[in-house]
Amino acid sequence: MTVVRCSIVELPTDILLLLASWMNVEDLLNFLATCRALQELKTLPTLWLAAIRQTELIRHHPITSFQGDLTSLRLAQLEALAHRAARILRNLDSATPRLSFLGSFATWVLAPTMFIPGTRLLLVQVSGSGELACWDVVTQRCVARKAVPRLELFSVPCVWMGSSAIFGGCARNPEDHDEIAKLATIHIDVKRNLKPVITVVWSADVGHRIRVRYPEQFLTSEVLGYANEDEIIWWDLESDIIQRRSNAFPVDSTHRVPTSGLVYHADSKRLYAFSLAAKDGKANGALHSIALRPSLAGPNAALDQPITHAIPIRFPQDPPPDARLSGFVSMLTSPASHAKYAIPVVTHRAFVTPDETNEAENFLHFFAAPGLGSGDVHSVPYAIPPVYSDVRCEIGVSGRYVALNCAPTHTGTSVAAAAPLIGLVRLRAGEPDLRPLHAKQPPPPGQVALDDILGLLTVRDGHGVVHAYSYSGDWGKGRAVGRRIAKQGAGLLRRILPGGTQ
Repeated sequence: MTVVRCSIVELPTDILLLLASWMNVEDLLNFLATCRALQELKTLPTLWLAAIRQTELIRHHPITSFQGDLTSLRLAQLEALAHRAARILRNLDSATPRLSFLGSFATWVLAPTMFIPGTRLLLVQVSGSGELACWDVVTQRCVARKAVPRLELFSVPCVWMGSSAIFGGCARNPEDHDEIAKLATIHIDVKRNLKPVITVVWSADVGHRIRVRYPEQFLTSEVLGYANEDEIIWWDLESDIIQRRSNAFPVDSTHRVPTSGLVYHADSKRLYAFSLAAKDGKANGALHSIALRPSLAGPNAALDQPITHAIPIRFPQDPPPDARLSGFVSMLTSPASHAKYAIPVVTHRAFVTPDETNEAENFLHFFAAPGLGSGDVHSVPYAIPPVYSDVRCEIGVSGRYVALNCAPTHTGTSVAAAAPLIGLVRLRAGEPDLRPLHAKQPPPPGQVALDDILGLLTVRDGHGVVHAYSYSGDWGKGRAVGRRIAKQGAGLLRRILPGGTQ
């Protein structure tokens, strides 16, 4: 038998591309750096498209919020996306993941702030004024403002239509604050990323109440709506009509609808609701769905009944038998993100003993669902280390990353943890893991916002000041500081050396 030996660079291009498609993006970049012959593969868009698909669909790491055909992007854009993902993944997989401080800016906002994923822009609403503002967190500049009296932002993930990110909101009745007067969509055109344009579109009159406790809303490119204890009200964005139907989701012993998250599935035209099955938060959950259409009557009324799928809830360790649920937060992803990363909702629960002498036990649950309509939903739990308390958390666009900002637990006069925690809980394959982020300037306590596409996070402190950080590199801040120090040093030398020269 004749054995033919050849160098890897002598292999056909198709074979090299096939080999490269099995590599993760970090190994791919190392592979391309081995010699000039292999670097020629960098000119092939197919190489970068395969790397992006492998990173997003197999490793579940988000690379872009772009909803169109990736083949329409330029070669340089595709390569930049792969390089940024590799930089983030290398940092998170290192022994001490780094967190770089980018700067701070005062917004005087105490309401939640929301990233426009993949754009470095943070949307904030100035408290009490209705003014919307977009901040570039890298440069700490306000790049767009719009005064919208009476507007109130909903805390739902944005959706994309072309180059515009869409958020939901409303205007309340000034005479009855529990009643929605109008619904609103906020369109932020980011075609020119650093000069976004904000447009607000109002619905017709609504005139229906919103749920006072734990209000719920849902948003897609087709509908914007909300629920109260009796009805579901929605705005059909295509027909520009306000519609409503009875709230047929199950009620608890107090005759309240105990749902904690609404998601509209456009293909099936059904509204899905996640709920806990017990007030103590330790029993199984459920996923309910109803048709989003005006209520039917007569013999067709049965078609309006909800479909329910039980969701087994497991904990890494059981909460104390006498513990009670002291806090519960549902964090939802957008329908597009759920379709790609299969995580529709992440929950955070805190338990305390009845006398509240013990610190809370905190649990995250990632709810994985390959398709909402299939009913195949299972929970993946994570126990936040008990040395941390006062847990603030927020998910990224993928639902696969949760940013944590926690204080050390105090037991009597001793402190069980040496320092506050800023970090990411990530779910790739198997069980979630915690990656503490190490910063020279530790973030203050406060509410977090996360862009897991760009590797950016912000912390809004109790004074309305937003502190911006990056785990994807320093965005040139280190080089800028180095140039400034060098310039200051040169100026000092010119002043102190004889003749003003070096």
